[in-house]
Amino acid sequence: PFWLAYAAGVLEDDGFDVRLIDACATLSSKEEVLAQIEEFAPRLVVVDTSTPSIYNDVEIAGAVKRSLGDAAVFVVGTHPSALPSQVLGMSEWIDGVCLGEYDHTVRDIARCIEGKGKMESVPGICVRKDGALVTTGIREKIDDLDSLPFVSRVYKDHLNYKDYFFSAAEYPMVMIITGRGCPFKCFYCVYPQVFHGNRYRLRSPANVVDEFEYIVNAFPGIRSIGVEDDTFTAYPKRVVEICRMIIDRGLHRRITWWANARVNLEPDVMKLMKKAGCRLLIPGFESSRQDILDNIRKGTKVSDAFVFMKNANRAGLLVHGCFMVGNPGETKESMEETLRFAIRLNCDTAQFF
Repeated sequence: PFWLAYAAGVLEDDGFDVRLIDACATLSSKEEVLAQIEEFAPRLVVVDTSTPSIYNDVEIAGAVKRSLGDAAVFVVGTHPSALPSQVLGMSEWIDGVCLGEYDHTVRDIARCIEGKGKMESVPGICVRKDGALVTTGIREKIDDLDSLPFVSRVYKDHLNYKDYFFSAAEYPMVMIITGRGCPFKCFYCVYPQVFHGNRYRLRSPANVVDEFEYIVNAFPGIRSIGVEDDTFTAYPKRVVEICRMIIDRGLHRRITWWANARVNLEPDVMKLMKKAGCRLLIPGFESSRQDILDNIRKGTKVSDAFVFMKNANRAGLLVHGCFMVGNPGETKESMEETLRFAIRLNCDTAQFF
């Protein structure tokens, strides 16, 4: 849970006492979670949501509010960021929504609860006031990502990293973010559109490699790190700099890693990534039809996919291919064609959306 963990770390750095609960990872029941929350007795509760689970999430948020009484309960995530009024209309027990990235938003809310400011002065929220919903405007995105705590430090303090896995990765593993946003304009991608924006804000290469080193030393038996930026390879020169630092520190001999990649990645960069310990690339091939790629503003060519696979194989990198069906222009025939396309590409693993 990257974003909850980042917010928890920011709150801790600001002097607040925080507990991060991931009930999905620990298979905890509602009753168990409510008991943990009641024992902790917080004044602010932040509940993560998603579109498929929104009704359950709203119900849980309401149960927390009823259990604690005076605590402020806010929901966060892409769904309430896109539809704050709708989500608040689903339950009178929810006090507000944080819009988009909320690291500093929840810190400011917590300060207000402590009497250090007024809630309506906190940018980036939608709250109830005098029977109406009030939105406080857009919060500026965080540019200095190096100022944020390592998300893996929060994992270490609050979670059991062995509760998490990715089927194409070596286990045990942890996942991190080295930048926020994506410069590309694929029309289906929810996080850039409602959460991070289309400007790829970057942590410095040294800060990223410092976290790699922290993970290797802090998590016994760790085997793999996932870089979950929307498109880690968007700026190849930065990737090269990070890889060289990993090699210089000898971390490539201690850990493997994987990253999301663009299908036009140059072969020389792939080879250096492999040398630096990268084991797996995750590209979005999406479709075998150029008209569909154009319709979704992917900005790539079908032919790029075969070049990518050839270069990845030569570099010794595994490939987890991602494909989509049902986009504008799709037909039964084009879906069958994409399936044949996926078989021809012969990725090591694949998933279909």
